Amino acid sequence: GIKYKFGLPAYNNFVQELTFNVGHEAHEDEQGNVTYQRADASVQNVKGENRYFLKTTTPAHAYAWYITEIFSSDYSDLTLNGPTPDDLGSYTSFKYKRVHNNYLWRNPQDSTKANFQQGEHHTEHDNSGSILFGGKEIYYVDKIQTRNFTAEFYSSPRRDGLGVYGVHGGTNPDAELYKLDSIKLFAAYTNNTTSLTPIKTVYFEYDYSLCNNNPSTLRSRINPSQNGKLTLKKSFIFLWQLN
Repeated sequence: GIKYKFGLPAYNNFVQELTFNVGHEAHEDEQGNVTYQRADASVQNVKGENRYFLKTTTPAHAYAWYITEIFSSDYSDLTLNGPTPDDLGSYTSFKYKRVHNNYLWRNPQDSTKANFQQGEHHTEHDNSGSILFGGKEIYYVDKIQTRNFTAEFYSSPRRDGLGVYGVHGGTNPDAELYKLDSIKLFAAYTNNTTSLTPIKTVYFEYDYSLCNNNPSTLRSRINPSQNGKLTLKKSFIFLWQLN
């Protein structure tokens, strides 16, 4: 039958879970978070009844396995160099680009904010905060090829989904994720499409109108209504007539 190869692992380099006492003076905000002092999220914690601090670190592990090839039941790699047009049978190959070696993410996003966890109701001295923090690889599809076709994917930075500076948060405008702008389909198996005209191009248009004031979005002072999450508004296809 058809064979599917998932040959590219994407790694979480690490994941940290932090829980710590925030004391009776810290209170939950409208987002369910609490503001803390940096020393609270460490062994230097002196808050509350027990000065509690716990950090659990999960070492590197794959969080996804990306598909790299699909082979027909009669596929045979004649030249032992992977899927190429000189092989028997049919195939589809997927190529990726890595845009981050260690993209830092955090929940919650904002600086020195933690998820509020209420303790016993009879006292406020055992309330705590929790943080989930990690670093991971980020990949995007770059190219899909078959014997007769090549599809190239074009992307650019997006304003939302920004990473953080470190364990204490804060949105880092340089830690960008990407959005898909267009896909071009060429009627050839090739690694150089510079001189070729695509037979079809798919375009995508977005705005940032959903979930306004998203904490991981780079703020727009020109249009305050565009501070939300990436929102697909339109897609359209151009067909090219080839001679």
